[in-house]
Amino acid sequence: MKIQLKKAIIPFALFALILSGCSVLDSSRAYRHQTPSEYYLYYPDNYVPDGKWTLFIGLYGEGERSGDCFKHWERYAEEYEFVLLCPTLVEEDDAFILAEGERMISSVLSEVYKQVVVDDRFFVAGYSAGGEFALAYAYRYPHAIVGVSVMSAESFPLPSSQAIDLPVLITVGERDEERAKAAQDFSETLEASGFAARVVILPGVDHQLSGDATRLTLDFYAQVTQRSAFDH
Repeated sequence: MKIQLKKAIIPFALFALILSGCSVLDSSRAYRHQTPSEYYLYYPDNYVPDGKWTLFIGLYGEGERSGDCFKHWERYAEEYEFVLLCPTLVEEDDAFILAEGERMISSVLSEVYKQVVVDDRFFVAGYSAGGEFALAYAYRYPHAIVGVSVMSAESFPLPSSQAIDLPVLITVGERDEERAKAAQDFSETLEASGFAARVVILPGVDHQLSGDATRLTLDFYAQVTQRSAFDH
């Protein structure tokens, strides 16, 4: 009897583990939408539709998916009081197509604004190719954006005169040498043109969405939305 009991326990434990894994998957799948195109939308339990919450748009890097972006930022939504949106963009040759991406975000925002009430301006954070897209998008629509965080981007679009007051944070790993140099060169170009961007080189960090870049982005978000550290 003891041997038979042990044999029965092992399959049950595996079954429980499988169910646990499925519940983790379902926790993000519940926030996935497919119309008008794929996106993930999350608002915490303490969300109040009073217009004081900010929409935080997260954009992923090349080779990743919007679900990966969602899983990274969702854990901070309640603490920093933002509604999280992670749209899926069209990728081609390790880059996102700007015109197509703009159309997709526009149509997704039309749906999102039917579901949540948020501040008029939103925050954008992008990693790698998503960072390049985020900055290009922010420079085109600075009136709609409260701030943009660009993490580990390879290249940087030049801003229009309308974006001169747009708050920009650029983070990149010290070991990601080519991108670090590109970020520094871009900062100097901006400064010479009367624009400003805060560039932070992260010691010992390679090309990755690091914990330091994440925390700096969240602190920057708190600053530009006037959410002080004391509020958290």
